[in-house]
Amino acid sequence: MTLSRRQLGVAAAGLTVASRAGAAPEVEGPLELWTWTTSEQIRGLEKWGLLFTRAERPDVGKGYAFEVLAKWKDDATAQLLLSERFEKGRFVWSNPWATCLGFGGESYGPELVRIELKPGSVLSRFSSRSGPPEAVNDAARLAGFHFENESADLNGTHCSTFRGDGAWREIYVGDEQRVAGWSRKSRAISARLERDISFLSRLSRDAAGLKVPDVCSWLASVKQAWRGEGSGALAEYARQLAFASPEYRPTPENLRRIIAVLQARLRL
Repeated sequence: MTLSRRQLGVAAAGLTVASRAGAAPEVEGPLELWTWTTSEQIRGLEKWGLLFTRAERPDVGKGYAFEVLAKWKDDATAQLLLSERFEKGRFVWSNPWATCLGFGGESYGPELVRIELKPGSVLSRFSSRSGPPEAVNDAARLAGFHFENESADLNGTHCSTFRGDGAWREIYVGDEQRVAGWSRKSRAISARLERDISFLSRLSRDAAGLKVPDVCSWLASVKQAWRGEGSGALAEYARQLAFASPEYRPTPENLRRIIAVLQARLRL
């Protein structure tokens, strides 16, 4: 099953996500993914040319998605994603802007890397409330997974005290054999940043005349947008988000912050 841009932000990257009905057909590339990282990591990338160097982050571990995978250790796809083949990798997203402010007070770094996957690459999809990760017919085409944390209650009193550790989506790529290439400075990166700045600037102008929902209502609308529901500029913005967190609530101030980060990166 190939998801539309309206249904899932990852589809904007051109990736196919495996469905329970069977493996998805191959998709023509290029397949763009984006990751923010530290200057130290960039120096290592440029010196050694290795995109995947860490099995886990110091003092953080591999991440919650891998804890969920471990619950399904008897499942063949989970076993594969937990194997040595995917031990090292990077968390990425389908656009640069939706992760540029970090999450829950954590910053990922000021350096942007564009990763291009080989055509035909697929992701297995699972969530914190779903069953095991979805299977693929051709394991050789598996590049990683798409994970959604649905465990947070974003309604009522829990929502009113929300601080950024609720629902999120992420992509993990761990098979370097599925990577066609990566770059830090290129015309493709500049062109993408310019498009995103243009999109966010238009939204900022539109938002000036709109009533931005309160935090609880906005978080609920983000989850609806992730299911492909809703229409209009704010819904389109929400569909591309990785994090349902207050940093990305489309207030004029937050939009200016996101645009400023992209503009600073564009000037490098």
